[in-house]
Formats: sequence, structure tokens, C-alpha cells
Amino acid sequence: MGIGLIYFCLRYVAADQHPFGERIGRWAFWLYNGGLVLWILLNFFPIGWPQLDAVYEHGLAYARSQEFYDTTLLWQWMRFPGDVVFALGALLMAWDSSSNCDRSSPVSS
Repeated sequence: MGIGLIYFCLRYVAADQHPFGERIGRWAFWLYNGGLVLWILLNFFPIGWPQLDAVYEHGLAYARSQEFYDTTLLWQWMRFPGDVVFALGALLMAWDSSSNCDRSSPVSS
């Protein structure tokens, strides 16, 4: 949310000199949110429920240990698609911000 807030504020601070288009910002927004949804569906829920069960059966120390995470290796890799989608949103937002703010500003006298 912090990255989105910075992008939102930058759009209005620089709006007089460098107007931002809506299309790229929308794509970045939906890519960020799509990445978060993929994280939740492919990683956090599938690992979270067995981890909660491990807390009740073996205690918190085991559920946070490397021994537990070695049993969930597939689900740790399932986070990767969400990482890629989220990173695409971040790159798109960074490219939009830098391309709009790097333009040479008109000389005001």
C-alpha cells in the first residue's frame, strides 16, 4: 500500500509539469493485486493450515522451524507466480514514474 501511496502522491505533485496517463497505473494496480491474490491462494493458505495444525500438535517452535518448512517445499515454490506478477506491477509502476518524471521540464521564467 505504501508503494501505491507514493505513486498516487507523485502523480498529483508532478501533474502540472508531467501529466500521468491512467492506463499504465491501472495495469500496475491490477498486477499488484493479482500478485497478492496469487500469494494468498498458492502459498499462504496451503502452508498456513498445516502450519496451524503443527502449532497445535508440536508447538510454535516446530511450526517455525526448518524441519517443518522442509515438508512444504512445493508450496514455497508455488509462491513464485505471485512474485512474478507482483514484480511486473512494480516494474510497470517504476517505469511509468521514471518516464514521466525524467522528461526535461519546461523552463519557467
